[in-house]
Amino acid sequence: MRTKDDARLQVDLMLFYQLRDIERMLDESHDPIGELINSAEGDVVEFAGARTFEQFKDAIEGLSSLKTYEQLRCRAENIGYLVTKVTLRSYQPADPRLAEMHSTAIKERTELVLNVEKLRQREEAEDFTLQKSAERDAQKNRAEVEHQQHSFKVAALARDEANRVATCQAEIAATMRQQKRAEELKEDEHKRAHDAKQQEHERVQDELRHAVRMRIAAEQAKDELVRVTALHKAEAAHYAALATSAGIDVTAWLVARERALPRSDRIDKLAIIHHASDSRAATPGRPLTALTQPASPVSSTTASDHVSHTHLHLDGV
Repeated sequence: MRTKDDARLQVDLMLFYQLRDIERMLDESHDPIGELINSAEGDVVEFAGARTFEQFKDAIEGLSSLKTYEQLRCRAENIGYLVTKVTLRSYQPADPRLAEMHSTAIKERTELVLNVEKLRQREEAEDFTLQKSAERDAQKNRAEVEHQQHSFKVAALARDEANRVATCQAEIAATMRQQKRAEELKEDEHKRAHDAKQQEHERVQDELRHAVRMRIAAEQAKDELVRVTALHKAEAAHYAALATSAGIDVTAWLVARERALPRSDRIDKLAIIHHASDSRAATPGRPLTALTQPASPVSSTTASDHVSHTHLHLDGV
């Protein structure tokens, strides 16, 4: 048989068949095996004639399929046979040179296929190595990223905890300051209240002491007033008696006595002597006038001992 590009081929097939109808075989054919072989050859010639040698090689598996042998199946059915299987045993070019070329091509193609397979395996090995290296690098990167993320997370948690502790400490400190401030305010308020009570107590005590002093001073002033009044009355009576009994000008006598004293020993005095109603009998024309000169003590009477401490004013009626 020849291919489309005029290459002569020799194809060996194996036919598997069954005899189903012997009477039909006897009626329809005198050489059933020959007819089956011829039908198979016709199908192979039709298959090879539609393809070039290269296409034939590429589609060689079609010669092992029953779909390719349409004439064989029809003829086998007509003569009472059933073809169950067709297997391609081998094929080769009929020309020795073509066969040698085909063998060489097969060898070279096989070598190329082996080289390609070797290169493919080498590339696959390199790809596998690169892939594993990339996976290891990616795994390392993921581990580093996870470690960094974990470190960042731990640092963030530490910062949050530190901030929380600082916030709690600040709140505690603020609470303690507020409590201390409240205690200080309470203590100040208590102290002010105590001071106010103390001041009020002292004020009351001062008022009481002042009232006592005032009462004592009033009593002393009253007593002093009574004493001075009695003294003045006694002196007035004494001078009135002198003026009446002895006929002495008391004013002139007192002035003369004070002038006789040294200037450093003089004491300015003003004695007011009010005469009683019985002293109105004094001698007319001899009034007792006010004395502005200091007076010295009178030794002739006990009342004169008080003259140096009193301002006298003697009026005669």
